[in-house]
Amino acid sequence: MAGLLLAGILARFPWIRRGKLRIVGLLPKAVRRPFIVSLFAFTLLSFLSQAEYVPALFTGFATAFLLTYPWLRKMIFKARQNPSQSTDDNVIDGEFREKKE
Repeated sequence: MAGLLLAGILARFPWIRRGKLRIVGLLPKAVRRPFIVSLFAFTLLSFLSQAEYVPALFTGFATAFLLTYPWLRKMIFKARQNPSQSTDDNVIDGEFREKKE
């Protein structure tokens, strides 16, 4: 029953408004990620209090991924936008033209 309630709260549905497709959910976008992180944190504490370390490890990994995902996504897109920029300071980049004779 709890799983169905969580699915209903976290679900997002397609909605067509003024001819445009939108995604609508019960929780606002600013509340959704902190809500999921708090659920993972309570689950992690529950597993650790019962001395179940393997499920706690998976829950901790999922929490860490959820927290670092926006940063990782930003870094990947930034790397895709500037592929020609080198981070090595020893590389000299230049353009050379041949003289016409």
